[in-house]
Amino acid sequence: MPKEKKLNSKIKTTVRINTYLKRLAEEKAKKEGLKLQFIVNEALRLYLTSQKKDKSWVDKLAVRDVGKIKYPLTRENFYKSDEELD
Repeated sequence: MPKEKKLNSKIKTTVRINTYLKRLAEEKAKKEGLKLQFIVNEALRLYLTSQKKDKSWVDKLAVRDVGKIKYPLTRENFYKSDEELD
C-alpha cells in the first residue's frame, strides 16, 4: 500500500480528551477555517513524529571526575575573575 494512501485513509474511533483541550482545538479550527478532525490528526501526527528523535547520544555521555570543588558556584562567584576567587 502506498504511503500516501496510508496517510489519507481514515477510521472512526472514540477517545476521551480533556474538555479544555477540545475547546482550544475547536477554537483554533474555527479561527483557521479547518475541521476539528484535521487539528486532532495534525496534533497526533506531530506528537508521534517528534517521539522518533534519536536520543541514544544521551546514553553515550561519560561521567568524569572534575576534581575537588574550589569554591561554590554562586552567581556572585560566576562573575568574578580568577584573581578575585583565589
